[in-house]
Amino acid sequence: TRDLVLDVEDRAAQLAIARAALELLQEGATQEEINEYQARIAQAEATLAERQADINRAQADVARAQGDLLSRQGSVTGSDIEAARAELQEAIAALEDVRDGEDEAVIAQARARVEQFRVNLQAEKDRLAALKVQAEEDVNLRANELRNVQADYSRIYWDVREIERDLNSVEQQTWQELKDREEAALREVQNAESRLEQARIDLEAARLAEINGIQEAEARLEEAQADLEDLLTPPKASNVAAAEARVARARADLDKLQGAQRAGDIASASAGVSVAAAGIDTAEAQVEQAEARLAEAQASLEELTRAPRDPDVRDRQARVQQAEVALRQAELALDKAALETPISGTVVEVDLEEGERIDTSTVAVRVADFSEWEIETTDLTELGIVRVRIGDPVDITFDAIPDLTLPGVVSEIQDIGADRQGDIVYRVTIKPLEWDDRLRWRMTATVSIEPTRAEAAPASEEAAPSGTEVTE
Repeated sequence: TRDLVLDVEDRAAQLAIARAALELLQEGATQEEINEYQARIAQAEATLAERQADINRAQADVARAQGDLLSRQGSVTGSDIEAARAELQEAIAALEDVRDGEDEAVIAQARARVEQFRVNLQAEKDRLAALKVQAEEDVNLRANELRNVQADYSRIYWDVREIERDLNSVEQQTWQELKDREEAALREVQNAESRLEQARIDLEAARLAEINGIQEAEARLEEAQADLEDLLTPPKASNVAAAEARVARARADLDKLQGAQRAGDIASASAGVSVAAAGIDTAEAQVEQAEARLAEAQASLEELTRAPRDPDVRDRQARVQQAEVALRQAELALDKAALETPISGTVVEVDLEEGERIDTSTVAVRVADFSEWEIETTDLTELGIVRVRIGDPVDITFDAIPDLTLPGVVSEIQDIGADRQGDIVYRVTIKPLEWDDRLRWRMTATVSIEPTRAEAAPASEEAAPSGTEVTE
C-alpha cells in the first residue's frame, strides 16, 4: 500500500495548498504591503510637488527673460521692477533654505520609509525561503514516487521476459493481461518522470524567484537609505553656489532695470525668452509623468485593499472542495486495500506474498469458525438417500482416534444428486452434538446413520469447521 499512502499524502498536500490560497484571498493584503504602497504614494506626491515647483521656477525664468528683453528694448515699466524685486526676494529665500538644510518632518518620513523597506526585505526572504523549501520537498516526494513505480515496472518487466521463453505453457488471455500490466507500469514510470521533472522546474523557479525577489527588496531598501543619506548630508557646495548665483543674477537684473538702460543684443534676449518658455514645456511634461505615477500608485493601493470578488472566492472554494474530494478518493482507495473477513474466527491459511497483486477471484485468506463443526459425506447413493431424513441420529468415529465415538444428527440433505463414476450420489451434512479438541479440520470420519424408517446408511467423509468454503 506504499503507493496508496503516498497518493493520500500528495492529495493532503494539494488540499493544504488550496486552503492556503483561499485564506490568502479572504485575508487580503498585509499591513506591510499596504505600508509599502502608501510609501510609494507619498514618494509620488513629493515628486509631483517638486515638478510643480519646477514649473513655477520656469515661469519665473520666462518672466525674467521677458523683462530682460524689454529692458534691452528700452521699455521698462514699474511692474517690471516690482517683478525683479520679487524674484530677488525669492532667490534670497531659496538660498537660505539650501543653507538651513531639509525639514525634520521630511527626514522622519525618510527614516520611516527605510525601516519599512527593511521589514519588507526580511518578510520577502522568509516567504521566498518557505516557497523554496516546499518546492524541495515536492521534488523529494516526486523522486520517491518515481523510484516506486520504476521498481514495479522492473518486476513486471522481468516477469514478462521470463514467460516469453515458454509462451506455449501460458494461456493467451493470461499473456495479454501480463503485457497490459507491463504497458501500464511503463506509463506510470513515464508519468512519474514527468511529474519529477515538473517538480524540479518548479524548484528552480522558486530559487530564481527567491534571488530576484530578495534583490528587488534590497534595491528598494538601498534606494530609501540613499534618499535618507541625501537628506542628512549637509548642503553641497554646488547647490549653495547655484542658489547664490541665482541671487546675484536677480540682483543684477533689478539693478539693470533701476539703473541706466544700456543697449544690448535684442536677439540674445529673445533667445533667452524662448529657452525659458521651453523650460516650462519640459516642466509641464514632467508634471504629467509624476501625476501618472501617482495615479498608478493610488490605483495599485486601491486594488490591493479591495475586498475579494465573489467569483474569485467561489473559484477558490471550488478548488478546496475538489481537493477534498480527491483526498477522500485517495483515502477510500487506501481503505479498499485492506482485506476484511465477514465472519469472526481464526486465520488458518494465508495464500499471499508481500507485494503480490490479486483479483477478486483469488482466495487470499482462509478463516474458520471453530465454535461449531460439521461433517459432510457424498457416499450415499440414490438407493440409500431415500431412507435418510433430517434429524436422524448418527454415530461418528474417526480414523485418527479409533476409540472415540461422537453422537450427531443429520442437519442437511442435498436436493440434487451428482454423477460419480456412474453412480448418483448425494451430499449429506452431519452436525456433531459433541466434539473433541484433538480433532482437526479435514480429518477423515466415518458416520453411521440410523434412519427412522430403514437400515443404517454408513458413510465416510472429512470433518470441517463451519463457515468454510468446504460447506458452500
